[in-house]
Amino acid sequence: MTLFRYILFRFFATFARVVMVFAFLLFVVGIVDELGALRPDQGISRAIYLSAIGQVQTAYTILPLMMIISAITFFLGMSRSSELVAVRASGVSGLRFLLAPCTGALLIGLASIALVNPIVTVLSSKYEVEKGRASASTALSVGETGVWMRQGWAGEQTMVHAATTEQSGLRLLGATFIRFDAEGTPLERIEAATAQLEPQAWVLTGALVWDLTQGNPEKLRKTLPDGSRIATDLQPQDLTSGFGRPSSVQIWALPAHIASLQSAGFSARAFQVWLQSELAKPLFLVVMVLVAAGFTMRHIRAGNRAQMVIIAVMLGFGVFFFRNIAEVFGQNGKVPVILSAWGPTAAASLLAVSLLLHLEEG
Repeated sequence: MTLFRYILFRFFATFARVVMVFAFLLFVVGIVDELGALRPDQGISRAIYLSAIGQVQTAYTILPLMMIISAITFFLGMSRSSELVAVRASGVSGLRFLLAPCTGALLIGLASIALVNPIVTVLSSKYEVEKGRASASTALSVGETGVWMRQGWAGEQTMVHAATTEQSGLRLLGATFIRFDAEGTPLERIEAATAQLEPQAWVLTGALVWDLTQGNPEKLRKTLPDGSRIATDLQPQDLTSGFGRPSSVQIWALPAHIASLQSAGFSARAFQVWLQSELAKPLFLVVMVLVAAGFTMRHIRAGNRAQMVIIAVMLGFGVFFFRNIAEVFGQNGKVPVILSAWGPTAAASLLAVSLLLHLEEG
């Protein structure tokens, strides 16, 4: 147990050093990038602040890359100090030796999704607000009461509500439109059985209209003919991008968010893939350690040391990018959600374990 704790703490220390180096580099690059976008009335403190909250998302994204660099550094350090030789001489096998760094990677992964993910989500949202990217002409939200949207057209605003949707939000069922002028005064209320999104218009069926500028709108209620149109600048992609990036939702809120999207008739595939990818992250970090061990857990006097390190880095980066590509295919519906999120991790783990068994057992 003493040896296990020593190796574990040594691994944590190596990982902390690598994270600090990457964080410093990302911070400096972020400052340089933000300085070029500052207004004349803003100082360098503004760039430092934006870099601090903006680069957190980048660091969280490349966590697997930092893990494999940490693992390679850890195994090289243990070999250089001959500690790995001493451990093996004490009767501890290589596979047993890996138990400590793999446990460390697993704990780091669990902490990243349980604690770091919510912090990253908050800071990323703050960064988007600070950069002025969060405001859009169309707002879209889904809740227990249905779907709510806000659209702008010709200087006016229209609030749109639907009990549910079909065709991924392109067809609203039980739709209500409330039109406001530039001062926020309600002008008109329209209720329709269905509203179909077509180019630059909602096409209504079974619609009733109330003129809210009159003293008794109910008495002056009118029936609109089927096919009546309400102008809009909404595009089909707005009804999916309006929910934001999956990474903008905290992992604890993702299941409820996915359920709300599905109950409202929207596709939640991108959020499902992101959730499964986050759940697979601890195991993926363990895989990164195993990949590094397969090429660098050797004695310092072994030949082709530099070549093995390069292969380990390239393979780790390749697995990382293959995982990202699989997620894209999953979000586009080309492969099942579970396969896109867990497939690369499972494949890489089998490859790494096979390599380790070959090196250890011959």
